[in-house]
Amino acid sequence: MKHIHRTLVAQAPLDTCYRVWTDFERYPRFMKNITCVYQNRDGTWHWEAKAPMGQTIQWDAHVEKIVKDKLVSWYSEPGSELETEGRVEFEAISTDKTLLTADFCYAHPAGPLGEFIADVFKHSERMVDEDLSQFKLLVEHMALREKDVQNQLSRQGQSV
Repeated sequence: MKHIHRTLVAQAPLDTCYRVWTDFERYPRFMKNITCVYQNRDGTWHWEAKAPMGQTIQWDAHVEKIVKDKLVSWYSEPGSELETEGRVEFEAISTDKTLLTADFCYAHPAGPLGEFIADVFKHSERMVDEDLSQFKLLVEHMALREKDVQNQLSRQGQSV
């Protein structure tokens, strides 16, 4: 299994980062290759992603553990097209800055040859880096909007 470890500091409050990360259906907004995420009736999450040569891969995953504002971990159903597991930990650095520590593990759907080719071109790492960068932009934008709204409400309250 391939393992990718990343850390990220976002200029956004912990609760915003956690809220966005645990809103799995929002992932297509910041994960380039994820096309669809929805919850199955049994509580697992169904994922669909773009694959090379115009293909699509699908898998179902269990959210193994959720600790509010601290941790999310998951693993795919045995026999899935994509075998994956991982965890993301959240830590408040300050009231408006959050550290995310992410570990992603997966077995390449095209097997060892596919994993070798992806490694040669650093495709997997680049994809994770791009997705995390998009996540960071999204939460930082949300944090700025929320701060603007709070400032406007404060000014309105003072002028009344």
